[in-house]
Amino acid sequence: DDDGGGDADGERFRDQNKEDWEKHFMLLCTQANNQLMQFGEFFSKISAKKMITMVMVIVMTTGEEIID
Repeated sequence: DDDGGGDADGERFRDQNKEDWEKHFMLLCTQANNQLMQFGEFFSKISAKKMITMVMVIVMTTGEEIID
């Protein structure tokens, strides 16, 4: 009965592969999350000032155009 043994090996190999893949996937998620966090911090620091500056510039330029 060759098939029985082959299936058991295949099953074990599949489980091991799944575990490795899950570990790898978790690692990727963690790395991606860390990068998102860093990007988020960077973005929140930069965006508030930039948004205010942009709004000021837009208001000033459109304001001048309206006044003219």
